[in-house]
Amino acid sequence: MQLMVKENIGIALIQEPYLIRGKPQRITSRYRTFIAGGGNSRAAIVISDTRVNPLHITQHSDKEAVLLEINDGQTHFYAASIYLDYRDPIENSIKTIEEIVKFTKERKLIIAMDSNPRSTTWHDVLTNLRGKVLEEFFASNQLHIINEDSDKTTFQSSRGSSNIDLTIVKNQMLAFI
Repeated sequence: MQLMVKENIGIALIQEPYLIRGKPQRITSRYRTFIAGGGNSRAAIVISDTRVNPLHITQHSDKEAVLLEINDGQTHFYAASIYLDYRDPIENSIKTIEEIVKFTKERKLIIAMDSNPRSTTWHDVLTNLRGKVLEEFFASNQLHIINEDSDKTTFQSSRGSSNIDLTIVKNQMLAFI
């Protein structure tokens, strides 16, 4: 996913990056790439603008989540890339998101995630139990899903298609999207 927060700031929030020996592949070395968790990382953030001053928040980054504080002198916000493993209990994933939301307090936050739960709230064709739990968490924490309805799905494979990739923001970030 490519996110243009401001005209000069290019940030890619990536889930399931292609890694060889723990290093992201097919990303130019001119860009700064942030991952955590070693060779099995499932989240990354790539920054292409050298004027952006990112700070990697390592205490909230692991193999399935990367959190950066972004500052370019004018804009200040947090960006998180998160992968929710469909095999793990959804409560574990929610705990990770909740810790990031608490850490960022009243600051701007954008989260891009490969959620894996399904919900009509984010324009999928069905809602499963994991999707319902995630919907309730978003609502109770004033997190906004900014995905738009589209004929194209966010995930497609030989096994089918769905809308499981989400972009989430806190109230403070809504005006910047």
